[in-house]
Amino acid sequence: GSYGSYWSSSLDSDGPYRSGRLIFNSGDFTTDYNYRYEGQSVRAVYQVEPTAMDIGYEPYNCDFENAEENANWILNNGRQTNKWHIGSAVNNGGEKSLYLSDDGGENYSYNNRATSYIYAYRRINITVADKYQFDFDRRVRGEGNYDLLRAFLVPDSLSQNLTAGADNGMNSNNNTAPAGWIDISNVGIMSEQMGWKHNSSKLFINEPGLYYLTFFWKNDGSDGDNPPAAVDNVKVRKL
Repeated sequence: GSYGSYWSSSLDSDGPYRSGRLIFNSGDFTTDYNYRYEGQSVRAVYQVEPTAMDIGYEPYNCDFENAEENANWILNNGRQTNKWHIGSAVNNGGEKSLYLSDDGGENYSYNNRATSYIYAYRRINITVADKYQFDFDRRVRGEGNYDLLRAFLVPDSLSQNLTAGADNGMNSNNNTAPAGWIDISNVGIMSEQMGWKHNSSKLFINEPGLYYLTFFWKNDGSDGDNPPAAVDNVKVRKL
């Protein structure tokens, strides 16, 4: 079959190096590589093993208890100090969830002095233009407009921007959603809360096709309170 590819640089730098992604789309799966490169060259310094993502179809349900399904989530953490993990440090039912950690997933916590922009996403297929309901449970304290969680549906054509270290214009206290990204949270920014909360939104999706169900975390490197973001019980269904 035919395939297309694109490469995107990241704002995550380490001396002369920058990180990026090389994504090959072919049929019903995506292969996602993370790279470091030097200067303007695309020569790989090292390569993380690729992960093939099966496409999720509506109705979609994920409670992060199934290892096979969890493997379809891409945690684009790059070299950021605070990283997305799927593990058992926190949950809202069952044993596992998607959450931030600054120690390899052992604890549900973040380093508020280390600026981070990271993405966790699942590729899903919206088959028809229609009204859809998006549900998920979330827990996040952080800091107001600076350390927070966002939830988006990102069209496949814009997914090259889902790169660790890239703020996509949402740096500092700027929180305007990038053009074409669909906010599925019903509240916009999510921060400054205690305990688990349930999010539910109903949106008309005008363009059927492939999308990335995306959870974005940012923190600005100063102040902010634990705990950071955690997500559980993600659902998408057509009404």
